[in-house]
Amino acid sequence: MSTVAIVGLLLIVAFLFPELGRKGGLLASQNLTQAGVFFIFLGMGLSLKKEKWREGFRSPLLMIHLLIFQFLLSPLIGWGMITLFPSMDPRMKFALFFLTALPTTISTSTVFSQKAGENPALAAIASLSSNLFAVFLTPLWISLYFADRSFGSLPYLPLLKPILLNLIVPALLGALLRPLFGSFFERNSRIISKINMSIVFFILYAAFCDLFAMKIGGGGELSVKALLFSIFLTVIFLMISHGLLYWFGKRVHPAHSLTFLFSGAQKSIATGAPMALAVLAQTEGLFPGGLTYGLILLPFVIYHPAQIILGSWILKKESSST
Repeated sequence: MSTVAIVGLLLIVAFLFPELGRKGGLLASQNLTQAGVFFIFLGMGLSLKKEKWREGFRSPLLMIHLLIFQFLLSPLIGWGMITLFPSMDPRMKFALFFLTALPTTISTSTVFSQKAGENPALAAIASLSSNLFAVFLTPLWISLYFADRSFGSLPYLPLLKPILLNLIVPALLGALLRPLFGSFFERNSRIISKINMSIVFFILYAAFCDLFAMKIGGGGELSVKALLFSIFLTVIFLMISHGLLYWFGKRVHPAHSLTFLFSGAQKSIATGAPMALAVLAQTEGLFPGGLTYGLILLPFVIYHPAQIILGSWILKKESSST
């Protein structure tokens, strides 16, 4: 079953049974999400081969350019977009900005790079480096965002601590356990990759449930106009980020242009989910109408399937032109 079909099925199930997977619902999705993210980052640590790092860092300029885009240009683009629309729902403003400050997804960028006939090891290290930098830089951007708003502030350190515990600790634990379990992990990498994708799908499902459990329109918690406008801006950001990276990669990194694109434009929900939970724990009462897990991840549940569809189209276009 294709990714789009799975996402569509999750949407239907979440619409029919929103109380099942919402935050605080019967499945205790916030706990399952944290356990799933722990597993993904444990696996990252277990897969840290020295050979991979050497292969990846043969293109240091590409790595530097990716990090500049992800943690400087991308958040600035997001900041500029929401500044253009001062009357936009404050929660949707923050959700869109949150998306722009997230790192890339590891599995998809690696797979797409491999399908493009380029260097998947470079994509893996670029994505891994992006996620490690995000642990420190994304909370910093979030703190700066709140410092510029009139409805409250969000200190950096309270955000950083739970993110370190959820992302860095399991990665370090995996690296320490690599001598014991690294070979087992590599032998079963396909199965583990499927487990990781299942975890990502569950996080998306939980976000869908949280959204459908809200009252949308008719004087509810979120207006239909705010919802549709958020979707529109998310798609605009998707096109801008992919367009810029595609153009720059073709001119500056022609041998790795698609690796550069997929390692820079994609966004990771495995990293975003625990960060969203950390933000929720610190923002109670700061937003009119209340901020929820589903609202924070709303742009992402649009961006995630869209980035896969667009990436597949780019691969098809590139293969037909060669």
